[in-house]
Amino acid sequence: MTKKQSDRKPSDEPVLKNFDVSDNLSAKDLSFKKVESWDAELVFPKARVKANQLRDAGDLQSPPPEPPQKPSKHEKSVRQTKTTTELDEDKVNSATIDNSAEHGRDAAFGSMASTITVVDHPSEVSDEVNEQDHEPVVSDSNILGNYRVQESSSSVLKLVIDKYGDIAANCHLKSAAMRSYFLETICSVIQELQRTEISKLKKSRIKEMQAILRDVEAAGIDVGWLRSVLDEITEMLELKKQCREIEIVKRNRDLDIGSTRQELELQLEDLAEKEKALEVAKAQVAETRARLSELEQESSKLQETMLSTQSKAEHDYKSSVAQIL
Repeated sequence: MTKKQSDRKPSDEPVLKNFDVSDNLSAKDLSFKKVESWDAELVFPKARVKANQLRDAGDLQSPPPEPPQKPSKHEKSVRQTKTTTELDEDKVNSATIDNSAEHGRDAAFGSMASTITVVDHPSEVSDEVNEQDHEPVVSDSNILGNYRVQESSSSVLKLVIDKYGDIAANCHLKSAAMRSYFLETICSVIQELQRTEISKLKKSRIKEMQAILRDVEAAGIDVGWLRSVLDEITEMLELKKQCREIEIVKRNRDLDIGSTRQELELQLEDLAEKEKALEVAKAQVAETRARLSELEQESSKLQETMLSTQSKAEHDYKSSVAQIL
């Protein structure tokens, strides 16, 4: 800021109102008490050329300085109670007027290029000019409260304000356009969540949304309610991930069950065949055991017959020998 700009102070005295630069203005017409700044107030090229011509010709003179007046007790009290914040706001307002005059005069006042409006309180103009210079001109935008947002975001923002109040009330961003942009960003996050199924949500995208909310919170906008929703969605996505992992394990178990069932069926078929063979074997064993028993009985009888015959033979032999002598 130059020394000329920093020395300029707002004036409460009446100045010229609503004149057209196309009029043939005389020095008398332009002789008013105070002009805030030729650069800040007479921002149009035609007006500045006219004023410079009169000033170079010596027809336009600044008014003589008024003799200083002793302030009253009331004025002293008012000056003593004026806060530092109010003084800083006046400086900011003056700087905003300078910035608007240098960068945005033709765009901001395009339809008024031949008319100058000078108000009694230039400090009141600064805020209005600042808002107009920084608000985006969008054909499909809607004004909702103190914010100008896209028409596609206005319905969502209205629902948010109705439920949570003015979430940007404590925002420390000075630009109304930036506040509106942040609010539109919040609305876009909400709309994306509304139209996206949880099965199609990516954890990486949720992290991006959480990063956006951290930036928004850093600007002083209350989005704790939305951050809580994203935290819950993160937990849901983690549960979905666990469900997918369990589903994979279950699918593998189902495959194992199928193969094991086939193996069991084969074993049962083999067992059935072996059971049949066992029955046959059992029958054979029983038959063999019965035959063995018969043979044993027959052998026992033969043994008895053999012993009896042998005994009789020995007895008969002895009897025959005894008869010889």
